[in-house]
Amino acid sequence: MMSRTSTVLNTLQNVQLFMTKNADVLGALNTSASRKALDELEATLSGHATNQTSAVSGTKAAIARQRVLRNTLLVKYLRPISAVAQAQLNQAPDFLALKLPRALKTTQQVLAAAESMGAAAAKHAETFIAAGLAPTFITELQSAAADLKAGAVLRGHTINSQIGATNALKVATNEANKIVKALDALIEPALANNPALSFSRLSASTMAAPQSQNACALSASALKSRDGAVNLRAIHRLVAALIAVLRSA
Repeated sequence: MMSRTSTVLNTLQNVQLFMTKNADVLGALNTSASRKALDELEATLSGHATNQTSAVSGTKAAIARQRVLRNTLLVKYLRPISAVAQAQLNQAPDFLALKLPRALKTTQQVLAAAESMGAAAAKHAETFIAAGLAPTFITELQSAAADLKAGAVLRGHTINSQIGATNALKVATNEANKIVKALDALIEPALANNPALSFSRLSASTMAAPQSQNACALSASALKSRDGAVNLRAIHRLVAALIAVLRSA
């Protein structure tokens, strides 16, 4: 998604640059509502791209933190409780509540196990402390479980932010395609007598899509026929290539 967004964003910025540099030829088009919409959309798309990048980084960090918190709860508390119970409390009525379940695939399953094992272990605190666990192991277990639960909430928020930013990018990208096509139709008449400048405009737009350079790589000489006249067919091919680039984005 980000590569396609970069393609469209670069195209918008190239169109902005072209229009600014050729303000004398384009006249009032640079102060029109279309130009204003182009500038606003470029700013919006840039903002959404930044938000998505931040959200992706936040999601990765939240997932990594969740992994650490989960392992801490399992390795430091739940597995030792289960091992001590197996060795010294296997005849206790609540022994099953002290055993670590074999399949703990989700965070919620780990949290449920921590709650039930912590409650059962509190009844045999002296046995666990004598076996080597810290006198405060129950409080520490509860704190570790609370951290894991809070981390799960944070992870959910970051994932939602990433989804929201991605959806916003899709909407903005669709709008960008519409604006570029509309501006292309508005700019073309102003450049009717300046084919070299038309080629410059189209080339600037297609530079934003490296993956389509083969389709758009027409040299300036290719825009002229053998007698030196403007090759309209070549220009039309370049326009078609640009539209294909925008549609693929």
